[in-house]
Formats: sequence, C-alpha cells, structure tokens
Amino acid sequence: MKRLYDQSRVRVNGTDMQLRAAKRFLQEGAQVVVMKITRTKTTTEVNRGILIGLLRRPRPKSFLLKMSSNKLVGLYRAAGTMTDAKSKLSLRLKIDGALLEKTGISVRKRVNVILPFNPRIRKTLVCRAAEEMIDRKIDDDHLAGFVKNRIHIIWRKNRTVSKLLHNQKFFATDEEKRCPCACSKLPKIDGHVLTRFADLDAERIPGFVHNSKNITRSVGTQNGRRVLLAISKANRHLGTQAVDLSIPEGTIGTADHKLAAWTDAKVRRWSTGFKGFVLAPMDRNPGDTAVICPVLYRHTFRKIFLWNTNYESVGKGVTESEALAKCKGDFLAADLQKLGAWRRDGRLGNAYVIPKHKDLNKWRPIAPAPADPAGLAQGRVARALHCLLLRVPAQASFYLNSVSYLADKMKATTHRLRTAGCEQAIGRCYDIKEMFSRIPHDAVLQSVHQLLRRFEDADWKQVKVSVKSRSCILSKTVRKQDGYVSIKLKEILTIVKFDLQHSSIKCGPVVMKQVFGIPMGKTTSPVLASITCAMAEERFLRALGADRRLMAGWRIMDGISVVAGLPSDVHQEGYPQCFFEQFEACSCWGRLLLQSVKHTCGVTPRKSLSGLPPGGLSRCPGRFGQGC
Repeated sequence: MKRLYDQSRVRVNGTDMQLRAAKRFLQEGAQVVVMKITRTKTTTEVNRGILIGLLRRPRPKSFLLKMSSNKLVGLYRAAGTMTDAKSKLSLRLKIDGALLEKTGISVRKRVNVILPFNPRIRKTLVCRAAEEMIDRKIDDDHLAGFVKNRIHIIWRKNRTVSKLLHNQKFFATDEEKRCPCACSKLPKIDGHVLTRFADLDAERIPGFVHNSKNITRSVGTQNGRRVLLAISKANRHLGTQAVDLSIPEGTIGTADHKLAAWTDAKVRRWSTGFKGFVLAPMDRNPGDTAVICPVLYRHTFRKIFLWNTNYESVGKGVTESEALAKCKGDFLAADLQKLGAWRRDGRLGNAYVIPKHKDLNKWRPIAPAPADPAGLAQGRVARALHCLLLRVPAQASFYLNSVSYLADKMKATTHRLRTAGCEQAIGRCYDIKEMFSRIPHDAVLQSVHQLLRRFEDADWKQVKVSVKSRSCILSKTVRKQDGYVSIKLKEILTIVKFDLQHSSIKCGPVVMKQVFGIPMGKTTSPVLASITCAMAEERFLRALGADRRLMAGWRIMDGISVVAGLPSDVHQEGYPQCFFEQFEACSCWGRLLLQSVKHTCGVTPRKSLSGLPPGGLSRCPGRFGQGC
C-alpha cells in the first residue's frame, strides 16, 4: 500500500501528512482519516514529466550534467514514449550529448554485430561475448546494462553465384578483346561462342552453379577470429581501449554434416574454366547464365549504345565528375533541390547488354541508375505523376494500374456492349515493340503537358507527396503540410524536362546522353511511358465521337487489347476493321510504334452476347498483351 499510494494525504491526530510518514502512527493504532488518495507515479512517469518540462522551458546543458548516469539513462528511455518524432529526437540528442560529455560514451548508436550467415554460429553465445566486452569497457553498471539491451546480431547475406560469375560489366566497353573461341569446345554460332548453362551437359555445369541465384556459404567465421573482429567493430564507439576477449565454447558448432552450398573460393576456382568469356545473366530468366564470346559481345554493345543514334557523347574527354557537375548546376538553377536534395555520392550507371531468354541472338539494353544524384526528387515526382494518372477517368484511356482489375473491366465492358445491342465482339491484342526507345522527347513533354493542363483547368494547384509513406494528396490550395513535400503542377513539368535533358550513362569510360526515347533506369520512366500512351488513347477515343460506346480497351505498359462491339442494327461495310485501322494510325501508335504486332483474338460465336458465360468477354489464353 505504501509503495502504490505513499503520496496520499492523511490526517493523524489533527495533523495532515503524507501516507509515507504515517507508518509509525498506524503501528501504534492511531485513528487515521484519508483526505486524498494519490497513486504513486512510476519512474517513467516522473522522467516523462521532467522531459515535458524541458520541452516547455528549455534548460542549459548543465541541468542534465548534474544528474547521475542512471537518471540520464532513465530519461533517455522515457524519451521513447513521446509521440512527436521531432520532440523525441530533440530530447534524445540532448540526453545523449550529456551522457557523452559525462561518461565519454554515446548510447544512440546500437551495437550491431554484423556477421556473414553461417548456420553453425549460435547467436545467443555471440551476444553473450558482446555483453562481456561491454562490461569490460563500461564501468558504470546502469549504463552498461542499457547498452547491452541495444545489442543486435545481424546476418549479412552471403554472395550469390551471379555476383561471383557474371562479368558482363567488365566487357561492356569499346576496348578490343581477344577472341578465345578457336580453342574452345563450347557451342558456336558463326564461329563465336554463344550458349547458356542450360544447354550444356551436367558434367560441365554442376548443379549448384547452374542456378546463379544460389547463395554461397562463408568459411571465414569457422575459427572464431572473424566473430571477434565483428564484435570489436560493433563496440568501437564505446572506447578504443583493447579488450582481451575469447568467444564462449560452442559458439561455432562442430557438426560434421556436409553442406551442399559451395564456398566463394570454390566458385571462383570453377569459373576459371570459362576464363576469357563473357558470363552474363539472361533476360526474363536471371537464374540462367549465358556464355558469350567477348568479340561478339563488344560488337553488340557498340551497336546498341555507341553506334545508336538515340545516344550521343556528351563531349570528347568529358569525365563522369564533369558531367555530374554540369547536371548539378542545372539542377540547382532550376530550383529543384526543394523537391529532393542532390545526392552527394551519386554516380552514373554503367550500361551493358544481356541476351534474351527466347533467342540468344536478340539483346536487351540495360542502363541502370541506382545512384542517380537527382533520384530523390525524381522518385517524388514519379509518385505525383502516378497520382494524377490514376485520377484520369477510366473511360478516357485504356490504362490499367493492375492486372487484377482486368476481370471487373471486362465484365463492365460486356454489360455496356449488351446495352448497346451488340451481338458480337471482335478484339485484337497488340504488343508494342521497343516502347521506351521509340517515343521521342517531344511526345513525352506534350503528353505530360496535356495531363497537367487537365488538372489545372479543374483548379488543382499542387500534389503533396508524403516523405515517409506512399500517400499523395491532390490539393486546390498552395498551403504546405508537415510530413509532405509540396510539388506544384508547373514544377512537375520542369523536372520532367530536366530528366529528359540529363539522361546520361557510362559506356565504359565514355559518358553518353540519351537524346531520343524515354530515359532508361530512372524512377520516372514507367510512369512517363504510361502517360504518353494514355494521352494518345484519350485523343483517339475523343476522335471516335459517339462511336466510342462500341469501343473498349485495356493496357498494361506495352500490352494492349482492343475490343469492338458489333451491333445488330449496324451493317456498315468495313466495320469494325475501320476502328482498328484508325487506332493503329492514330498520332501515337502510327507514327511512333510502327512495329506493333497485332493478333486477332476473342471472337465470340455468332449468337447473342446473352448466350455467353456469365463472365461475358473472356481473356485471351496467352499472356495478356501478347496475343492469342
């Protein structure tokens, strides 16, 4: 009772006092009158009250330095109960600074012991060894106990076979390479090696390296030395004094069962049998590995990138740092840093090519941009564009955000065509070839401007993009909101122009710029392609006039399916062939995507649509967008 309510007010012999002071009188049998019951605050509640006082009335650092380390640790724990992230961060920084000045130890950084994955290592014993090192480095028991609660044992993923074998980036250059095909027994095409692991016999390609997704096992932690180094590195911020430590017995198991996974060294030794050849992943089948003659690979790389008119050199002798410096100047001049900071450690992506799974003689260009300096601003603008695209009426284009919506869209189309009196529906599937590389910059800018103008005419002002989550808010005001980045509609067009003008990649030592087609590898690329297609589809549907009620379509990226209904009271010659020809000849598809492959599919029997199954129109049995 005293522990829970010792601050309650009682009256003993006419004197008011706290319950904690009335113990002697209670033992003597005095009459006690309870005046007010007060629950004793927990230590966390008391510390929280101190922190709230610090927020309301900031104190100098000396106020915290006068406290004991145990009290400071308690305040640091209580700061975690604050709901406001800014207040929590501010308090923890102040308390940690006081602890650092008082004890020389910072508690904000966790003790992360990072080890390569090894099933023989027992994490509990590694944690026990880390706790022992903390006890030897920190004399204060309260502080040491808090730091030990912040120990994390983290498994680091071992390397995959692809990381050790694939070397296509090394050969993606204009430098001449020697052809090793003459003395090789590997399958050849026109005198040059071009094959894949799947086509070679099992004796040449063992099962483990056949799938390049397999993960190797680590051998560096078998003797315990690497475990000790990882523990020492994790505790480096607690002091530089040397600690003689040994790992507990049994930390590394001694099970003699044979592991199927190879080691890194074994994979490297095996790969010497393909020395001089290009080992590259396969498009649409990353688990397989292609074996390519370096001369053939160099010729293909030059044809796709260096000799391609879609790319041009940014200048003779221009280095990557010089090209990035120019991009940064234009980025700051356009005032785009308010949408996302320029990444200081950013770099250009290295372009390369990989063969396609269906045909090794066809190649897929890859121009990654994982460390684009303007990637943060581009990502936020891409989310804003996607938010605008989703708000375009579904009847205005063929765009589908997900294939899961396809069934409901087809049911709605069936109902609409039945209402229009259609007895038959004829559809075609199109697969747009080289979609990204065949759309010019002018068409992209025109489509983005058309999309933005639609929302500007409706008095929309900006898109608010969340900093932490994926939510976006379309606003008719210019007011800002905490936790969101405000992007005005005009600023969206500005950064799209910046992306198109500064789409640079590295082809070996040469810096190239893409001058035609949607930039590859950027976060804005997919949504720009979708917007360009959606705006072209909107112009096509608007040109149909009243006949658009007989037309329906669905598109997911480069796969389009178009359906035309046949009313019983309409017997127009050439219908619906004229609809499909008009679609193929529209300003986008006819001029930009001349290599579209069309198939006729989905022809229903010559009877009423009411005689179809309840689902109405059915999907083509092939992959959506690739025909029947």
